[in-house]
Amino acid sequence: MLTWANPRQTRLEDQAFVPMYGEHPIELGLNVSDAWLEAFERDRDYQRRFAAAFERQPHPVTRENLVKAIASFERAIVSARSPYDRYHFDRDDSAISDAAKRGEVLFHSRPLSCFTTT
Repeated sequence: MLTWANPRQTRLEDQAFVPMYGEHPIELGLNVSDAWLEAFERDRDYQRRFAAAFERQPHPVTRENLVKAIASFERAIVSARSPYDRYHFDRDDSAISDAAKRGEVLFHSRPLSCFTTT
């Protein structure tokens, strides 16, 4: 499951649009006009990278291609026994700090409700 707000969302590419354009709650606050893409279009390093990644496209800097790039990056992330993994799966209480433990409690508590859609 990629987002707790919509368990039918099964592709990283679709999930990426939630924080980009979502209004409840606003996360990234990007405008659907996609004017924000101009920053990528002006940057020479991004121009080169998009052209290399999407070489068959005459205008490779698009929101769809940006989302594909983000999803590709996300698919490459491997946790591999992070401190959080050791804390939760190995029951190693010393793997994370007390502050991190308090943060997790806050994340899962009301009224913050970071873990819910309401």
